[in-house]
Amino acid sequence: MKHQYFGDINDDRKYGLLRTLQSRGDSKPLVAWMLTHEDGGRDGNRRAYFDDPKTWAKSAPDLFAGLTHLLPSATMPCPQYTGDGTDRSNPWDWLTTDLGDDEMSLLAQLSSQRDDRSEYSNRQVVMQCLDDPDLLAEIAGGLKDKNVALVGDCAEVLTQVAEQHPAWVAPYADALVALLNHKTTRVRWEVMHALALVATSTPMTLAPLLPKLAEMIRTDSSVIVRDYATDAIANYAATGRAAAEHAYPLLKEALTLWNGKHAGHALAGLVHVALMVPALRDELRAIAQEYSLGERRLCARWQKSCSRLASRPKRQGSTRSARG
Repeated sequence: MKHQYFGDINDDRKYGLLRTLQSRGDSKPLVAWMLTHEDGGRDGNRRAYFDDPKTWAKSAPDLFAGLTHLLPSATMPCPQYTGDGTDRSNPWDWLTTDLGDDEMSLLAQLSSQRDDRSEYSNRQVVMQCLDDPDLLAEIAGGLKDKNVALVGDCAEVLTQVAEQHPAWVAPYADALVALLNHKTTRVRWEVMHALALVATSTPMTLAPLLPKLAEMIRTDSSVIVRDYATDAIANYAATGRAAAEHAYPLLKEALTLWNGKHAGHALAGLVHVALMVPALRDELRAIAQEYSLGERRLCARWQKSCSRLASRPKRQGSTRSARG
């Protein structure tokens, strides 16, 4: 290491690589710095990238800001930053401690804000939220942002957390519901997916939404949105007898909508109805046999739902009640 090298474009690449390695696991990299005297050479003066922040600050804005602060200008290297009265002779300490992800806004770490076209950045935020569920409040707040890509990222994070801990996301169900009419398809499907996952934890939120969900199954242009809307009704049906009775006609209708594209999802919900409303089992058994043996035979993935419906015996108590 030489003071004359600090801030060179290779520093940006080097620190970026070290930070990436550190973020990929629980272990921390050990860096053995060896500072040597300046040699008067011209190496280490490639700092023109500081004049193009739009290009170079995209992937790691906090790193770019850190390097900028450690230099009084883009041309004069300054390995120590003493603006706060603290000696920072080791720039790596400052870059990993003061401007690390822990100090960044959680929203700023999302994929859209880092110009990350993959899901990697979002998954990193999900991991943080799984470690500290209180962070979900900031993510839910991002659902109100005007940046559509950011809203989609926030909905995706909530969905991925709900896949493991639906009860953690349930308190934010109202914020998700507010986006059901969003014009962006990705936002609608992430929101609907999250609602489907938390349906069993928030039946009181889902109950008044049933007409809206049914309408979306009939009219939404996205197959994915319609699938998750059907799943939301199906999961709601598992929360109790009254819920199953209200969900039943909607799931039955979903069987035939869009040429039966959502029949498998609807059948999975009808299994819940059979469990909650034994008096309907004969009718449900007939439906299951139609989809198991008839022209509407489904793929193997949904055959289990049909089999469960077809083999579900009617309880004796329910038979007597029906006769009476």
